[in-house]
Amino acid sequence: MNGRSTMRTSRFRPRGLTMIEVFVVLFVLALLIMMTLPAIQTARESARQATCKNNLKQLGLAFHNYHETYGSFPMPYMIDGGNPLLNPPREIAGSVVTRVTDEGLPLFKPPFNLNAQAYGPMLIPFVDAGPNRKIVDYNTPCYSADGIANVNVIIARFGRQPHDVATAVANEAGISATVPVFNCPSTPTGPRTEEHGYADLEQKLGVLDPEAPGTKLSVTYASSDYQAINGISLAFAEKYFHGSPQVSLCGILTEPNTCPQIRDVLDGLSNTWMLAERAGSNDVWRGKSRIHEARKGVFFEAQADGTNYNFQTGGGWGDFESGHCWLAGSLKDGTSPDGHGPCLINCTNLNARGLYSFHPGGIHVLCGDGRVQLVSESIDTDLVVQAITRAGLDVLSPGSE
Repeated sequence: MNGRSTMRTSRFRPRGLTMIEVFVVLFVLALLIMMTLPAIQTARESARQATCKNNLKQLGLAFHNYHETYGSFPMPYMIDGGNPLLNPPREIAGSVVTRVTDEGLPLFKPPFNLNAQAYGPMLIPFVDAGPNRKIVDYNTPCYSADGIANVNVIIARFGRQPHDVATAVANEAGISATVPVFNCPSTPTGPRTEEHGYADLEQKLGVLDPEAPGTKLSVTYASSDYQAINGISLAFAEKYFHGSPQVSLCGILTEPNTCPQIRDVLDGLSNTWMLAERAGSNDVWRGKSRIHEARKGVFFEAQADGTNYNFQTGGGWGDFESGHCWLAGSLKDGTSPDGHGPCLINCTNLNARGLYSFHPGGIHVLCGDGRVQLVSESIDTDLVVQAITRAGLDVLSPGSE
């Protein structure tokens, strides 16, 4: 009997899964993954947005700690002596425009020493940037050894004393260190360190001083996704602004070599923007497509919309152009054949053509009181103008906290 019982039970072995059942299980798993993936991506972007917002809050706190220490905010950027990148040309720091070339480029008489510094290094003592990440000497520009050698050749023709090479190289080493607070994690290219050649400056120096040997001026700096806003360009205001006349088109951080104070912001700090995202530079983006990848010191022919993409600057926390932006806008497609356009947010990140982020639907802005707002890309441009100007005698601050 035991033998028959053993034989009977052996006939009913568990069978394996059929191929159809396996495919059904795999299909269900794939469907679940497809359903949860958007939620995961949304959660990740929410975390990135939170970090980006916190970065700007830290920078806002740094601005106010600077003001408490020195009695003013830092200047948006510093220019020691004349600089041909100033547009329009103006008298500043003892440098006088003596005449203008046929191409409309300013000619300077001494002092002229090609030293420019950004607002970022001025904030380094007030942010968590780690050791030794600061400018060594503001009296010396940030350049590579070859770059500063060429600078010294150029300024000697203007009667200036040469800069110390070791100090310039040490300065460059400082601004080439990545500082996380200047980088938005939503930027797909991540924190970047790149060697950038000032083709814009090289071209202008070629007009200013055609006999100067070797005008290749390159500097390596670590990235920044946050732009100081000087104000609204007159060309934009005249064509696209339809609100009440602004007493001034200047923002909080408006002039080089000028340290603004809280009392200068007549519209109130809470109603006025100080910094905003302009992410992904020095690459050029339109919409969410990268149309130009930054390269070292290569001069590109003008594009169909009249833009030379190697003029794209401001992508480093030690690049003085990160503090130089009179907002002019672009067309909806991101082009700007006339140098301006009605779109101010998320059409392009080209320098002065627009504010820009990789967040869906908007950008973060830092208000003068340290608050950070998420502003919709579809906001009325009149509201943007009123929020940027510091003395328009209006009290309006669009956006959501």
